[in-house]
Amino acid sequence: MTEPSHRPVANALVAAQFSALFGVVATAWVSGPAGWPWVGVVVVLAGLGLAVWGARALGPGLTALPIPNERAVLRTDGPFGWSRHPIYAALIVSGAGVVVWSGRWPTLLAWVVLVGVLRIKSGWEEARLRERFPDYDAYAAVTPRFLGVRRR
Repeated sequence: MTEPSHRPVANALVAAQFSALFGVVATAWVSGPAGWPWVGVVVVLAGLGLAVWGARALGPGLTALPIPNERAVLRTDGPFGWSRHPIYAALIVSGAGVVVWSGRWPTLLAWVVLVGVLRIKSGWEEARLRERFPDYDAYAAVTPRFLGVRRR
């Protein structure tokens, strides 16, 4: 169950994530495309596909908060075989696509902030996952945090 003491931190992490994501989009939108728009669009679409795949795999365990809900199960297959946090990875990929689309340093800077926020949020979430799922450490030992190939 969610400890009430975890809620303020969880809410702050979600707010930071959405603020950073807004920064990526807003800096790109204000300036318009100057980079490689079509490449950026393809990368954004790839990220969105990964997000949908991750969300579908979580099913009723999906929540915006970095705290597993009561319906959560430890997923280690599908997108979770490639990433412990495929939806966060999708935000990173999509954000990179926006950076490529815009070709502007303020968008790059906002994306770096987003990556940092997701790194902090995922680490905090993993502490909650370790509390809930005894097998999480073994899974984390072989599965990349964001993207990569599972180590055997």
